[in-house]
Amino acid sequence: AQLRCIWVFNWKAVVSTQSTGFPAEELVEKAVEAGQKIASFSKIAVALNKEAVNAAYETTLQQGLDYEKRLFYATFSTKDQKEGMGAFVGKRKPEFTDE
Repeated sequence: AQLRCIWVFNWKAVVSTQSTGFPAEELVEKAVEAGQKIASFSKIAVALNKEAVNAAYETTLQQGLDYEKRLFYATFSTKDQKEGMGAFVGKRKPEFTDE
């Protein structure tokens, strides 16, 4: 049996989607891989993204988009945002400090 899985990672202004099919017995391995990828991001950005996703279940689309935009703007006061954007521009791997 094949499982169809869609992962969406919204990290800063970069949105990446990956859709893959894989056997059911690979589910745990794929989930661990996704968790490791998420764990490599800024803890601040991950927490804010989780908050935006959770809020989306309780708001209209427009309210959710407005809330996500406010959270995104809030990241600009963090060192991790500056590191992430600097790494993106410099084409290097970011080194987050969770500040």
